[in-house]
Amino acid sequence: MAQPPVQAARLIELEATAAAIRTEVLEVLASIGPDHRGHPGGTLSIVDIITALYFEVMNVDPLHPRWPDRDRFILSKGHGCLALYAALARRGFFGRRHLLTFRSVNSLLQGHPDMRRTPGVDMTTGSLGHGLSAGVGAALDLRARRSQAHVYVLLGDGELQEGLVWEGAMAAAKYRLRNLTAIIDRNGLQGSGRVEETMPLEPLGAKWKAFGWRVLEVDGHDIGQIVAALRRPHADGRPTVVVARTVKGKGVSHMEGDNRWHQGCPGAPLSDPPASEAVHVPITVSTRAAFGETLLDILRERADVMVVSADTRGSMHLDAVAREFPDRFIELGIAEQNLVTVAAGIAAGGRTVFAATYAVFASMRALEQVRTFVAYPRLPVVIAGALGGVSGGIEGVTHIAQEDLGILRCIPAMTIVTPADGVATRKAVRAAADRGGPVYIRLGRDECVPIFDESYPFGIGKGLVLKEDGYDAVLFTAGHIVAAVVEAAGSLADAGIGCTVIELATLKPLDRDMVMWAREKGRSFFTIEEHSIIGGLGTAIMEVFAETAPAVVNRIGLPDMFLESGSPSELRQKYGLTACQIAARVREVCDVCAPRAIRAARMT
Repeated sequence: MAQPPVQAARLIELEATAAAIRTEVLEVLASIGPDHRGHPGGTLSIVDIITALYFEVMNVDPLHPRWPDRDRFILSKGHGCLALYAALARRGFFGRRHLLTFRSVNSLLQGHPDMRRTPGVDMTTGSLGHGLSAGVGAALDLRARRSQAHVYVLLGDGELQEGLVWEGAMAAAKYRLRNLTAIIDRNGLQGSGRVEETMPLEPLGAKWKAFGWRVLEVDGHDIGQIVAALRRPHADGRPTVVVARTVKGKGVSHMEGDNRWHQGCPGAPLSDPPASEAVHVPITVSTRAAFGETLLDILRERADVMVVSADTRGSMHLDAVAREFPDRFIELGIAEQNLVTVAAGIAAGGRTVFAATYAVFASMRALEQVRTFVAYPRLPVVIAGALGGVSGGIEGVTHIAQEDLGILRCIPAMTIVTPADGVATRKAVRAAADRGGPVYIRLGRDECVPIFDESYPFGIGKGLVLKEDGYDAVLFTAGHIVAAVVEAAGSLADAGIGCTVIELATLKPLDRDMVMWAREKGRSFFTIEEHSIIGGLGTAIMEVFAETAPAVVNRIGLPDMFLESGSPSELRQKYGLTACQIAARVREVCDVCAPRAIRAARMT
């Protein structure tokens, strides 16, 4: 039986609530600053949908967030979570003061929804494409318990490019889950640009109908239409999908429809300063920027090289590649498993292929594809994984690549490279292009301090002594943390502890000769990496020592635990990876190990 439409007075209240949430979203993003930048465009586009759900449609209890018969909501497009958090706070799930801690260390409110930390969040999300399958599971559970509760899943239109969405859609139709409603935020934009240009979805409604769903379409900013669609009675047992036509950045005139606000911070500039203002800025470059620039040069030099992207054209600095070489740049959208397998298919024809995505997705979501279809046949596919280590820390656990090197190091035939700065990245990318087999290059997100000049002698499988002030401590390191290790070694030298710093940019194959040379020289040994202490550089060094000349290896890295949202500097501070903290740890070990006379001399 149809329910009556929302009364005019109630509709005015709901619209006022939506306006207040939009204001709150903007205030929070402006207050947390660019170090914790969010996703304003895709957050503002879903505010009216969130308002309709939490203030009119859903049956929830803020005092009992885990009430078994509550309606469930899963925000599959997790980057819009600030709108959800603002709604949960207004409903009383937690105090509104927590909003100002968004994306900070120790906050309830992570960069993507986290069911372990945030009251009212029913499912951890952030890795796009997973929410609908989780919703299918929740709906099956409720039906098995004969609950009348309903499951709502809000998806972005770009994430419909993930194959898992359609696996979930088929399962929901097979099991006739009338207690499941999917809502699509059809704002038409995603990270790389327009959805229909990145990977077309139309005819969208017909696709869902063909998969066995009831399809409704609404204006995603008309709360009355949204509520009416969500309350529309089910004529049969089909699940329902509501295609909500929305505008990215809705409610802020200069943001509406402008994809530069996909990610950012209100009040922060959207472009670089004029050249006259920029000439005195220290020269820094992110490793992902160096990757894109070098790749452009390689394509100009070699007709056999192609590039495939998983909606990372902008974030991995490939716009120039796409413009200049449209026939050799393949944009596959948000589809990492497809990305790697397509790359393998191209490479099987004799080309070298660069596949660009984020480190956490390259090493986990597409792991089988990397192992079986790239590494096993030893195809020349170079997988570039951005946001390595804690460089993507503000996004939370779903985007922090703390295990990527250890996971991929287990795969036979893989070459693994983790460059320290822009110069090293340029040379590593060129070496990878010439490798003739599978390579993984780990890249960061933000600009990094330059360490090397053009004389840097990068070679796959070769280590480099960066500092040789003595052998009290040998510091093995690689990646973005190298600058901090060199700084720590300098302060240790001032304290009378002579250090040798060895960069091992190639984790696999490891320079065993360099490692054994250091083993013979050193008195204590440390591995320092922005990676889990399990599986990465520390494990690799211990394996060499165990097989040849056993010695204690002191591992300094990320702990064996899931991390949390925070800026890279906050997370490095929390987990002991700053130059001062590294120096303190080395000194502590060296002071314990040194003979008594030496310890006394250091204290004077």
